[in-house]
Amino acid sequence: MEPPHRSREALWVGLEVIQAELRGESVAIRDLVIRAEGLLSAPTLSRVVSELEQGGLLVSQLISSEQGRLKLLRPTQRARDLLTARADAALSEFTGIIRQGEAGRTLNLGEA
Repeated sequence: MEPPHRSREALWVGLEVIQAELRGESVAIRDLVIRAEGLLSAPTLSRVVSELEQGGLLVSQLISSEQGRLKLLRPTQRARDLLTARADAALSEFTGIIRQGEAGRTLNLGEA
């Protein structure tokens, strides 16, 4: 199975939204455009957010403010669970790689 279209962008958006929530901040697509520092366009980010909403990973709330209408983003519990599961698996894999490297280094030092 191939990774979803724009999977790196989706991961970045998801992490930004989760981090904002953990800091007690609200985040809108325009905030993501600013944070992307020109690397991702507003239309690309809008499509990614839409795909994440359709996939049940983000929810949005349209609010009106002095600056106009804003679409504030929040992660769903499903997004938090998915990130936690993937992070745990990635950390376990990384720990295994480090241990293998250390074991190999120890063996090489013993041969010297």
